[in-house]
Amino acid sequence: MMAETVTAGDPTYTGPLSGVSLGLPVFHVTEPEVKEASDAATYKDQIELAEIAMDTDDIWKVVRKVREKSGA
Repeated sequence: MMAETVTAGDPTYTGPLSGVSLGLPVFHVTEPEVKEASDAATYKDQIELAEIAMDTDDIWKVVRKVREKSGA
């Protein structure tokens, strides 16, 4: 929902971004593109453990679908 909000606007039409399309490209912090661009030590310290616990494949699919839908 957050990915859609910053690309296409608030899908619930209840917040300040209702109908406001920002068109921002969205990425999840565990996607390979982000991981590669991050400092390895910081990533390991701050994100790696959470990444292990997440179903990253499903998360990536959803975020990529939002990116494709928005053309970002």
